[in-house]
Amino acid sequence: MENRTCPNCSPPSQFDVAECESCSRSIWIDAVLRQHEGKLLRYSEKFTGDLDRSRELVQEVFLRLCRQDKNQFDSQGDSYLTKWLFRVCRNLSIDSIRKEKKMTTATKITSDKSRQSGSSSDASFESSQSDPLVSLADHGSNPAMVAEQSETESQVAELVIDLSAKQQEVLRLKFQNGLSYKEIAEVTKTTVSNVGVILHSAIKKLRLQMKVSQE
Repeated sequence: MENRTCPNCSPPSQFDVAECESCSRSIWIDAVLRQHEGKLLRYSEKFTGDLDRSRELVQEVFLRLCRQDKNQFDSQGDSYLTKWLFRVCRNLSIDSIRKEKKMTTATKITSDKSRQSGSSSDASFESSQSDPLVSLADHGSNPAMVAEQSETESQVAELVIDLSAKQQEVLRLKFQNGLSYKEIAEVTKTTVSNVGVILHSAIKKLRLQMKVSQE
């Protein structure tokens, strides 16, 4: 029987590329990376306020993915993979904020720096650079909506900052990353009904503030 080798493997595997488990896993990781890396990076940065640190955290997310059994994701579908990625990213980002807080306290930095970096993970999330809600929800907007977004972007950005940390997070998971209520609930460790309440109250507050500002 003729041996078939996979040229991508080192040492060469006795299978062709289509049947090589190692290559199949590598192709899968690359596809997941291309699909989710940007979304996870933006999500993490809203916690940390530090793009470089978020890059390291997202890299750790994918390193952990590499150590997982691919079959568990294949058997449960894309939705399970998405929830897993965002949940791990969220936990790593919050842990990073908590570690920074402990280091700040331990080293007794100046009072100004201590107040800034010693805030809770939610406060860090809330004070980090924000992006307009209208832009987050921009999924196939028509030309009129695009024009309106351009005119109100700065105003909406300021209003989003006034939302609670939890409201900002739920809005981004829903509109920027396209997660379902159930997926958001699992990522944020809350209930589906609570996600709906948070989302409804956030949108209601934004609409009210927009109306008041335009009067």
